Amino acid sequence: ATTSGAASNGEVDDEVNFADIFLFEVTAPVSVRRGATAVVPLYERDLHASRCLVYDEELDRTSAFSSLFIINNTDTVLENGRATVLEGGRFVGESNIRAMRPDEESFVTYAVESAVSVRRSLSTETNSIPCRVEVSSQDGDGALSVSAFRRKRTSTRYSVVNSSQRAMPTMLINHALGSPTAK
Repeated sequence: ATTSGAASNGEVDDEVNFADIFLFEVTAPVSVRRGATAVVPLYERDLHASRCLVYDEELDRTSAFSSLFIINNTDTVLENGRATVLEGGRFVGESNIRAMRPDEESFVTYAVESAVSVRRSLSTETNSIPCRVEVSSQDGDGALSVSAFRRKRTSTRYSVVNSSQRAMPTMLINHALGSPTAK
């Protein structure tokens, strides 16, 4: 891949380089019949990638997703586009990827892992003994206001079942923490 993008003062402009236009040189002849279409790999590099499963209740309440944790270990920006995922030379999925600068990290989710099911359950417990008590007077009229504060603990339990015989990779759970002011 060839890129260009220097600022007018001769220094490299990061913003220009990141959104630059890429010129790809095809290294082997390509033949396509008139009226036909073809998928031609223009940029093919080995990336550092680790297979993992990702669970995110916002995406699916019961399924985990096959994903790759990718580090762009190339010397060029990987542009937005489609990525085809092969495992042992066999197609296992595809995904949209966002632009990644060199040395940037990202998760790429490419398929639902149908052999893994997830069940999420919540439990909430409020301590009956106050952890803090505040006493204050109201506008000098002699009335007192007493406020008692209790700790509330919410626990989330994830039960994961692998219904296949094959070992599954590391599983990451995207768990959003509740706001401290949430009721």
